[in-house]
Amino acid sequence: MSLYQHGLKYNIQLSMVMSNIEFNSLQEIQAMALKAVQTIEGI
Repeated sequence: MSLYQHGLKYNIQLSMVMSNIEFNSLQEIQAMALKAVQTIEGI
């Protein structure tokens, strides 16, 4: 999974900073990342 294409990585980082998301574990980060990729890819 690469979100570097077409500035997506920057946009996702910016939205996370703006929404003040906090994660308590690596699993939470991985679950959020997977959901974001699935949403972007329309899965």
